[in-house]
Amino acid sequence: MRLLERQDYVKGVFTMGGLAAVFIRPLGKDAAAQFERQRRDPVRRLVAVRDDVLRWAYVSAELNGAPPETGDYLHTRAGYLGIPYTEAEVEGAARRLRTAELISTGSWELTDAGRQLVEDERSVRDIDRGGVHHTTHISGSTNVSVASSHVTQTAHVQSQWADEVTRLLGVVEQAVVALPDEIAGAVTSLVEQTRGGVERSDPSLVKRALNRIADVLSDSAAGALGGHLATQIPQVLAMMG
Repeated sequence: MRLLERQDYVKGVFTMGGLAAVFIRPLGKDAAAQFERQRRDPVRRLVAVRDDVLRWAYVSAELNGAPPETGDYLHTRAGYLGIPYTEAEVEGAARRLRTAELISTGSWELTDAGRQLVEDERSVRDIDRGGVHHTTHISGSTNVSVASSHVTQTAHVQSQWADEVTRLLGVVEQAVVALPDEIAGAVTSLVEQTRGGVERSDPSLVKRALNRIADVLSDSAAGALGGHLATQIPQVLAMMG
């Protein structure tokens, strides 16, 4: 409760007997609505199930020495932001992973590419990304040739920070289930805000959101795992300048 109050999500009323009432502030309502939109987003859910299934297959194979079975995953009751995956979603994820050649046809055995993706802590969405995007702006007369010394060209290359932030968010999302509920809720909302800043190429928004994530994870209630994740954020912020 104190953590949510510091984030300006709620206002608690405390008496001698303890917590008497809780009032949700506008920021808290916005965060709850944003969380619900993310939880109900079918695209994010389908990407998440592929990521989760791939990592589960990797860990199962490493621990047991043999590829697992589909039913084994359903027994884990895994899900996306509290909503368990269905058998159809898991089977669909397996088909997509086989098509992408991340797991072998007819089994749950990871290919070298699938194993590398997991070990690099990357998402399946990364395999669909193209190369670095270049945009060239030319100022001056349109009659002047590109080779002319009178033409100024500025190449805007998408900064590496976007990929690094996305990787970090993936790590945080995978770990959030192991955090206390109130910490996990706050972090999940902030991750969504950060991802929105990445998608809009807004480094200022990304920095603000990452700093808030670091503050939440540094709280003693987040434990050693939260503290470990928090130490990774300054490195990403340093890349952003």
